[in-house]
Amino acid sequence: VKRGHHILCKSTKALPYLNKPHKRNSWRRFVWWWVDPPVDAEITSRPAPARIDGPTVTFVDGTRADFDVVLLATGYTQRFPFLHPPRTTHAPDPRGGATAPRGIEDPLPSDHFVVDPAEPRLAFIGFVRPNVGAIPPMAEMQSMWWIARLRGQVTAHRDPPSYGLLGRKLAYGVDYGNYMHQLAAEFGAAPAVSQLARRPRVLLAYCLGQVRGRGRGAGR
Repeated sequence: VKRGHHILCKSTKALPYLNKPHKRNSWRRFVWWWVDPPVDAEITSRPAPARIDGPTVTFVDGTRADFDVVLLATGYTQRFPFLHPPRTTHAPDPRGGATAPRGIEDPLPSDHFVVDPAEPRLAFIGFVRPNVGAIPPMAEMQSMWWIARLRGQVTAHRDPPSYGLLGRKLAYGVDYGNYMHQLAAEFGAAPAVSQLARRPRVLLAYCLGQVRGRGRGAGR
């Protein structure tokens, strides 16, 4: 299973509208037309806005339209002013990812985006962004890994992290299955090959990246 490139949209209701412009130009549109759920014809997909003049929005492809309401879903900037001094430059990502493209952001800790070796009792739980999968089970795995680390139960020798997304849009975007496996392996919660071989369905789920902990500390 290859490492992911981007953080995917997980909304099954939004995807038909986001994908519609791309599917319209594909030879496979006839297949998608048959299997895709029905969509509201009054909802259209447009490219990124280039300019807003009152109610008129001009898009990057040159088209224009008037709207009653414009909602700016700009996201947020990750800052911890109570922990970091004001920053004017981006620190390089120690895992080989990109620096933050959305503005000046404070970095996450170096050890799996959870802890800084200089502050082992301060943990950042749930801040990573997976390409697929949910954040709650990742936060659960991070919590178990952090507790095991505080108890001295995390292996000292580690393989270099390989879970950074290849697209590198976010420095802390990770491949879900790869990230979960690396954390679980470091405190003995990753299943052995012999265990997976006896449970084909679990083996298939594990190979597809659906990782949960087992063994010491897992499930508690």
